Amino acid sequence: MDQGFLRFIIGNPQFRDYVARVRTGTSIPHISGGQIKSYEILLPPIAEQRAIAAMLGSLDDKIELNRRMNSTLEAMARALFANWMDSCSGYIEEHRVQSLIDEGALVIGDGYRAKNSEMGTDGLPFVRAGNLKESGLDLLGAEMLGARGVNAAGHKVGQVGDVAFTSKGTVGRITRVSSRTGRFVYSPQVCFWRSLVPDRLHPNVLYRWMATDGFMRQVDAVSRQTDMAPYVSLQDQRKMVIQLPPPSRQIAIAHELKPIDDQIAANAEQSRTLATLRDTLLPKLLSGELSVTEC
Repeated sequence: MDQGFLRFIIGNPQFRDYVARVRTGTSIPHISGGQIKSYEILLPPIAEQRAIAAMLGSLDDKIELNRRMNSTLEAMARALFANWMDSCSGYIEEHRVQSLIDEGALVIGDGYRAKNSEMGTDGLPFVRAGNLKESGLDLLGAEMLGARGVNAAGHKVGQVGDVAFTSKGTVGRITRVSSRTGRFVYSPQVCFWRSLVPDRLHPNVLYRWMATDGFMRQVDAVSRQTDMAPYVSLQDQRKMVIQLPPPSRQIAIAHELKPIDDQIAANAEQSRTLATLRDTLLPKLLSGELSVTEC
């Protein structure tokens, strides 16, 4: 058996579903060697196995390349932002987050507390902490909040320019909502910071500031105040301090960063499309329903 082909068999959703059905144990779920041997697979000729592995592997390679490119672009953007903040040091003013809220320039909220009866298939993805990825918000595989819950969620439906922030458990994971993200609803595991007046607080500057060590130090200072899992309350967030230059300078750096931000969003969208294509082809190729020569 080709090793590359074997890797995709293990990654096949059908195999994961099989493992979920037969595993035993509550504290540490596991399956036996015999159960693994009982899993039936269709083995095409070795040449077909290699061709399947090469095709699917090329999709994975492009996804990985996009990930590395975005990692480099993010590092460039953060360096530009840091240098820009240094150059604006004489103009920067500290603002209490609560004061920006009081001015109507910013809103901070947590996610919608959905009832089990509100979950469904006819609404929007319900974003949890695990959906915040390095590449952005990953809506694939998210639970769906039904239409009734979406209507009740109100302003907790994501908007372009939002900065999403995990405030419970794995605290401090940050990403933003781009025009390519799609519509979704925040769950209680995720908070959002939303600029209401871009001329006062530019959304891209807000995101870049929240990605700095200065913001994370404030998060770390309050996230472990109890013996329970790390948690940053809305009250804690409103007490934080943000450093901002005048709006005209915010617009200037946002304009400078826009090409980088657009490329990051485009790469992330392409990777999501490729992952969907791979996951659609995978079971069809492994079952023999589709052959490599037909793709």
